[in-house]
Amino acid sequence: MFGIYRFILSLLVVAEHSGINRNEHFDLISPDYHIGASAVVGFYVLSGYVMAHSFSRNFDLDIKRTLSFYLDRFLRIYPVYIFLFLAIVIFYVLTRLTPVDINFNNLISNITIIPLNLLIFYSTGGNYNIFPDNVRPFGLSFPMPVAPSLALEIQFYLVFPFILYYRKLLYSIYPISLIIFIFAAAGFIPWWHGYLILPGTLFIFLSGAVLYEYKNRIGWGSRNYLICSAVLLFLLLVYIVYADKKLGHILEVIIGFEFSLAAVYCLSEIKPKYSLDVLLGGLSYPIFLCANLAKLLPSYYLKHYGELSLFEKPGSQIISIILVSLLAYYLVDYNAQKFRKRIQKI
Repeated sequence: MFGIYRFILSLLVVAEHSGINRNEHFDLISPDYHIGASAVVGFYVLSGYVMAHSFSRNFDLDIKRTLSFYLDRFLRIYPVYIFLFLAIVIFYVLTRLTPVDINFNNLISNITIIPLNLLIFYSTGGNYNIFPDNVRPFGLSFPMPVAPSLALEIQFYLVFPFILYYRKLLYSIYPISLIIFIFAAAGFIPWWHGYLILPGTLFIFLSGAVLYEYKNRIGWGSRNYLICSAVLLFLLLVYIVYADKKLGHILEVIIGFEFSLAAVYCLSEIKPKYSLDVLLGGLSYPIFLCANLAKLLPSYYLKHYGELSLFEKPGSQIISIILVSLLAYYLVDYNAQKFRKRIQKI
């Protein structure tokens, strides 16, 4: 049932980035609560679980097959991403709805994805400038607002085979990353170390991997790691709420972690794969990438064809994103994933 779960998470990300979550007639939780951040953390936990399963079953936990694992991840991430990235850029250019800075640096940084979680903090300026004054960033244009979190996930993919193969790394890096996150949550270091920078978020991904090892009776002490991290973060959550010490998206990260850990544990017990689950799981990634397009298409319509009511606008965004996602899925992603599955068997 992970497909339906991914589908729900992707819709929550769209609700955040499209502004549906802040529509006065469609308020999902609270205007002050960034539900998309919690959903992104849900993807992180699930990614750790699924990658542990994939590297163990599809690649025999063989470090020599790391390049094959990278190719598998490339085929999962990039084909539909490039398709939708180019579609959004072309939409910008043709409609002139919003200015777009098309240059070599921006194109390379967005196409490769990997540096975007660092560049986003430079682009905000002020306290989030993590680059020295004499260093010029590589590119600062974000046609896809979700790409920085995708960059973090790709960075996780790059290090994960080594962490899982050398198992002592898994159980030594996990607490170190958790401590870094706690420091970010407490304000000792900038909050974004606990949301979009790998050292402080690695334990979130690894919690999924540790959960997989616990479910399959592989790791030593995996249950204790999960219990300790869940309890520590719950206590941290209580402190943040009681002392009103919320920094950035830290509150959303903790809630997303606690909920997602429980959700993945429960959903992993459901073994049968239903056709609806497979379809919705396939649509979840294009929907995740369409977060910005869901806002742009209705905005363009409003500009040229008049106002829509507040009730109709969220509906028009949802319809537009489902249609674009279906197009991207069947034109690009469906065939790319069929090819990826064949490559896994070689």
